[in-house]
Amino acid sequence: MPFEITPQIRRLISDANSRRYECYTSRLWEYIFAKVVFQGTNWLVSSQQPPTPADGDLRRMDIMCENWDDHRRDFSRVLPTELKHANATPEELVVVEYQGFTAAYAHCEYYGTPRVPVMTCTAQLARLWVYERGDDYLTPWVPNWGKGLGAKDEYISLDGPHDDDDESLSRPAKPKGH
Repeated sequence: MPFEITPQIRRLISDANSRRYECYTSRLWEYIFAKVVFQGTNWLVSSQQPPTPADGDLRRMDIMCENWDDHRRDFSRVLPTELKHANATPEELVVVEYQGFTAAYAHCEYYGTPRVPVMTCTAQLARLWVYERGDDYLTPWVPNWGKGLGAKDEYISLDGPHDDDDESLSRPAKPKGH
């Protein structure tokens, strides 16, 4: 789903890159998710949500994307997202990736689902992961290569360029097991 980098998106990217606070990264991705990726009344994009609806779940995700499930007559959580500011160090990226892991773990345990995608971001850079129930780690999905946690050079930029459509945020490959 390629999309145009509008003046609004360009400004949000600029703010996320030039300001040192995570809230600017959150503004960017909330806009992208709500206005570009997950459009319509069946989608809900919320900040500061728990990974599960369990009473006492005090943990909060930076952004949670949900989709309406007609069968259950409720929203299903589809993309937990954790964020860091633009100048995140490798150590801070490891922390945000671990936060994504713990949220995915809680989600799979609560719902009994076999896997869940997770997204981690620093400003306009993002990486999609898949957590498989029972694993002790996240598996890289987009890009599906790389060796290290906290490796900013393994994140993909929202505003391109993308030489390989299979490794872009707009056309992710299927995760293992699908």
